[in-house]
Amino acid sequence: MARPHTFEELARAFKQLGVPEPESWASSEVKEGINQLGRAAFLTAAWRQIVSERDHSWIDQALVADSHDTYGLGQSLRRILNAGVDKSDLTFVVRAMQHELLAGIAYLLDDQRNLPVTFALFEIDPETRCPVSEIAGVHESTLETDPEGIEGGSIRGRAAGE
Repeated sequence: MARPHTFEELARAFKQLGVPEPESWASSEVKEGINQLGRAAFLTAAWRQIVSERDHSWIDQALVADSHDTYGLGQSLRRILNAGVDKSDLTFVVRAMQHELLAGIAYLLDDQRNLPVTFALFEIDPETRCPVSEIAGVHESTLETDPEGIEGGSIRGRAAGE
């Protein structure tokens, strides 16, 4: 599939990714030359790795996989649940920590001061696997690409008016 370049093609691609205001992302890429499509594609893929606040199935899966668990997650979860912690509270904590990790990685991509090497995130040509365009400023869009639309907050907090 060829990479979209026109405003219309980009707007469709952003809409398919599910980012808010796809036309704004497309306009920024066309007018400012910022690789917004690369940024949005990376972040939407990264957010799919983060547990949804509404999904507690990861807890049950970890409990079932307990016997094959290298890190002892199932045992720890069992103790936490036996102590009376609600699955929704546990999921909220995990989601918040996963978001913090994503944000930390995004900042690391843009700022490697005090490191012995520098690195970056690049879009690559699918055939040659050579870098085409740097994907910068990833940290600027971590919250707005949250697929639940809560921008790093809580569904419960929003319902409570926080």
